[in-house]
Amino acid sequence: MAVDPHGDIIPTLDSTRAEGDDFRWNHTVNVTADQAVEPGDYFTIHDFGNLIPGLNVQPAGWSFTSLLVGTTLGTVPPTADPNVFNPTWTYTC
Repeated sequence: MAVDPHGDIIPTLDSTRAEGDDFRWNHTVNVTADQAVEPGDYFTIHDFGNLIPGLNVQPAGWSFTSLLVGTTLGTVPPTADPNVFNPTWTYTC
């Protein structure tokens, strides 16, 4: 019997600040102590909203992609708007 992959990811909103007509959202993402992040692991935020391409920043060892149809694990895909970007960060180290 196949088991869906999962991890215990804890996203935290660190700060939000206005920048002209836009906003900068700063997040931290951690995994619980009994989990590990390995090369190829990733997470996707579906329907992120007004993502401005090229303004994302991620730590060393992480790559960034943003698609209208996001990368999804599991057997039940999330309900997502196909017109709103889904940013994905992938661990590369």
